[in-house]
Amino acid sequence: HYLRAVTQVGDVQEVIAHADIFESNGIKLVAKGARIDSRLFNQLAQYRLAAPLDSMLTAQHPVNTHSLVVELDSIIKHEAVYRRILTRTGDPHVMKQAPASVQLAPEVMLRLTVMRECRPVLFMHAIRTALIAFALAQSLGLPEGQRDSILLAALCHDFGEMHTAPEILAAEHDITQDERRYIHIHPITAQVLV
Repeated sequence: HYLRAVTQVGDVQEVIAHADIFESNGIKLVAKGARIDSRLFNQLAQYRLAAPLDSMLTAQHPVNTHSLVVELDSIIKHEAVYRRILTRTGDPHVMKQAPASVQLAPEVMLRLTVMRECRPVLFMHAIRTALIAFALAQSLGLPEGQRDSILLAALCHDFGEMHTAPEILAAEHDITQDERRYIHIHPITAQVLV
């Protein structure tokens, strides 16, 4: 499901392979510089890749520290509950500055970009979770480095959901007992990815 989402993002903005993509047995599947889009989904899906796809791709308009600041600023301006949370735990403006000091690995930027483009509700949930986690860290008086780590962990906490069928996660869907295992495994998937 994540691979399908990556290739769908490539349909609306350039997603470029910045390295050759090889199958695990050494056969080159995609050359460096190639555009990744839905036409390559079947080719990529049928093979086990030699390296994680995220480490070989770059999006044209990635989620980065600047775009995170813009999203956080919008939440703080337009959603009173989050503004109150930040005000009660310290200076709300510190939260707007926090993403600038967080090191976003290219793989994290790509995953957040795919999340933003294909699952915007999940993306905004990650941002709101990061805001709350940061506010809690700030209220506990944790040092800046720990607050940054908590912010990054909160942004990444649902990466595993990107590997779950979107229809299973739909609010109106009644999850079957068999589907429940996909719900339970997503935090483990996220941990492995991080």
